[in-house]
Amino acid sequence: MTNTREEIISDLKSSFGKVTELVRNADKYTFELSKNSKWTIGQHLHHLIKSVAPVNMALGLPRFVPTLLFGKRNRDVRNYEEVVAKYQALLANGAKSTGAYLPGDVLFEKRDALLRDFSGHLDKLTAQVGKLTDEQMDGILLPHPLLGKMTIREILFFTIYHTQHHTNSMRASEKG
Repeated sequence: MTNTREEIISDLKSSFGKVTELVRNADKYTFELSKNSKWTIGQHLHHLIKSVAPVNMALGLPRFVPTLLFGKRNRDVRNYEEVVAKYQALLANGAKSTGAYLPGDVLFEKRDALLRDFSGHLDKLTAQVGKLTDEQMDGILLPHPLLGKMTIREILFFTIYHTQHHTNSMRASEKG
């Protein structure tokens, strides 16, 4: 189970690595293929970048800022399985990405640039996580557009699962 800072970093690297490998192996046709009005592999990658960018931005803030903006935790910290179950329940009830998290059209020619961006976000994220204490990961709240206020640890659990979720969707779309 993902729990310690080291396990979280390892799981982030693993989940991002699977996306990177899948995207690198996609040819132009597969990268741009949309079946049944579903996102293309390129759009999934773009969405993942749009999803992790605010996490990196928030983790780069002085530690007191999120507390001023979002308050203090008033409940137990959810474990990985609880975060995943809550997200899956929202998806089952029709929740979808909106607004800033929706990808635009993504052409194959943007693949390498998007992969560099994605890799850069992983490097920044793992570096920032490596500097966090357990107290910070469990005490600092950040907003999530669907799940509400979450601790940093919960946001990281979500990021791992969310990346895996989209990897599975990309695999399904490449099966033509």
